Parts: sequence; C-alpha cells; structure tokens
Amino acid sequence: MKKGILAVMALTTTLLMTSCGSKGVSEETKTAMTTFETSWKATEDQMMAFGTTMNTTMADMNKMMDGSMAMDMSKMKGEEKEKCDMMMAQCTTIKTGMAGMKTDYAAAMEQWKADTQAYANWKKKGHDDNMTDEAAMAGMAEWNAKLAMYNTKLTDMNAQLTSMQGMCKTTCDSMMHMDMPM
Repeated sequence: MKKGILAVMALTTTLLMTSCGSKGVSEETKTAMTTFETSWKATEDQMMAFGTTMNTTMADMNKMMDGSMAMDMSKMKGEEKEKCDMMMAQCTTIKTGMAGMKTDYAAAMEQWKADTQAYANWKKKGHDDNMTDEAAMAGMAEWNAKLAMYNTKLTDMNAQLTSMQGMCKTTCDSMMHMDMPM
C-alpha cells in the first residue's frame, strides 16, 4: 500500500511540476502581441495606400513633365534657352527619382511580405515550443523595432514624394510660363 501511495504521489508531483513549467506567455505579453499585430496591419494598410497614391501622383507628374518637355525650344536663344535646358534637366532628375522610388517601394513591399511570414513563423514556433514570457518579450522588442523602421520608411517616402511633386509643379509651371520668342 505504501508503494502505491508513493507511486501516486510521484506521478502527481511530476504532473504538477510539468504543468507549472509550461505556462507560456502571460496575458500582458499576449496583449502586447495583439497590439503589435494591429499596428502591423495598420502599417501594411498605409503602405498599400501609399503605393496607390505614389502611382497616381507619378502619373500626374509624368503628364505635366511630358507636356512641358514637348514645348518647341527651337526659337529660343541665349539665356532663355539655358534656363529652359536647366528646367528640362530638372525634369529628367525628377523622373530618375520617381523610378528610384518605385524600385525602393517594390523592395520594401517584398521585404514586408517576407517579414510578415517570418513573424507568423516566429509566433507559431513560439506557441509550439511553449515560449517563455521573457523570450516572447525579447522577440516582440525586435518586431516592434522592425515596425518602427517601416513606419519611418513610410514617412520618408511620403516626404520624398511630396518634395518631388512640388519640384515638378514648380518646374513645369515655370517652363509653361516662359516667354516664347515670336
């Protein structure tokens, strides 16, 4: 009988210790992860919206520049021709900047997709491996830093697009209002 009681106590102790050791993450950490996921999705939505805005804005800019650059400069001479040539060079610089921005945006979106999958894999592995609270919070610090990097990139791209658009409008308006020789 003593052996039976000892066996039951040993089994109970083992089960109790095993269940206590596999708590997983705290409610606070789960809340932090949910907050992160909501912010991640919001940033994704903003990045997608930026892509649409970028494409529309660039189409408008190309239309303006194509109209300005099509002007007949054959009758221009001296200072007026130099001034117009400089503005056309500015248009070329803007077009190069637009192409670079499209490339950067496409790369950012590809990296975004890869990071979204990496987060899902990290979260699943953490769940499957019964991640500790400390490990989850350390991982979340890295993911939040990545999210901050994307938000900064998005802010920078918005500022760059706005700057290019302003430069384009100023240049095209100046070209269209040049006095053409008769």
